[in-house]
Amino acid sequence: MGILTGKWNNQVEHFKDFEIKEHTFMRYIIVLIMFLISSGCSKISVKSKGAKKVVEGIVFDDCNGNFSPGRKICLQYAYSGCFGGEVLSQEEILTDNNGYFKFQYRESKDDGSTNQYYHILTIPNTTIKILNPEGNMNLYPNDTLMNAIILLKFHQAYTSRDTFYCQFKPSPQGVVEEAEQIQYFVGPFHDTAILLKNVRIGNVTSSASVTAQCGAFKWGIGRNRLDSYYTGQDGGFYLTHAPCVDSDRFEHEVVPR
Repeated sequence: MGILTGKWNNQVEHFKDFEIKEHTFMRYIIVLIMFLISSGCSKISVKSKGAKKVVEGIVFDDCNGNFSPGRKICLQYAYSGCFGGEVLSQEEILTDNNGYFKFQYRESKDDGSTNQYYHILTIPNTTIKILNPEGNMNLYPNDTLMNAIILLKFHQAYTSRDTFYCQFKPSPQGVVEEAEQIQYFVGPFHDTAILLKNVRIGNVTSSASVTAQCGAFKWGIGRNRLDSYYTGQDGGFYLTHAPCVDSDRFEHEVVPR
């Protein structure tokens, strides 16, 4: 009986020690969470207090010069931080009879926390979503497809034992979507033109400071230059789009890294 009592007492002491350690661990987690919160992850500045900015322009219904009157345009003030993000405020206006719009706002300013603040100019139910817009910019929400002619200039012919692989990765919303099937052809190589038809695009505007989102063209020579995520450890470039152009042309020098 004495032996059993001794074992029982040891088990009780062990259980108490476990309870103390678990309690200490939970206190540590609570303190850590409070520290993260106090360090700035949850500090939200509802108002931006930077310099005054103006964005204005015309919304076009098509590429024939027809305006888009009465179109709802939104300017959002948002943030992203440690625990996600959200839209803090939104201003909405309607374009006038000539498709004209104008917003005035104050530039986002760092408040000392880890959060990032920014403004978004957007047209509901379209691909228009421009961060921190400024100046004059005409918008083309219905210009959503493009044709691209890619002119590849080879600096070396290689041989019939070499293979050129290429792939287009579309990103009309700013996020890479499922890539198109890999294309390839064998050497020797000569200057070649590749045509991409009906490529989806977003953020089409006349502003030189905003690049329409199209996607990336990647390439590699030899199977060992491919990986599971994208084609091309040898080279590539991002496609851009000029408003209402039937075909966008790109010249690219094929020089392996």
